[in-house]
Amino acid sequence: MTEHNALPLPTLPVSVDRILRDFTETAYHALGSDLHSIVLYGSAAEGRLRPTSDVNVILLMSLR
Repeated sequence: MTEHNALPLPTLPVSVDRILRDFTETAYHALGSDLHSIVLYGSAAEGRLRPTSDVNVILLMSLR
């Protein structure tokens, strides 16, 4: 996947980093040009991820 204007991710646990990379790659391939961006927010984006935290992601799509 080509990353355009991607900001560096905070240091995440290896398992979370791998899952997020797999998720973004799959979303990119499944949604193609309809996918405008993927936004990580919440504690993971702020570098405050705890073992009980969820990982918040928003997919922004283009309207057809």
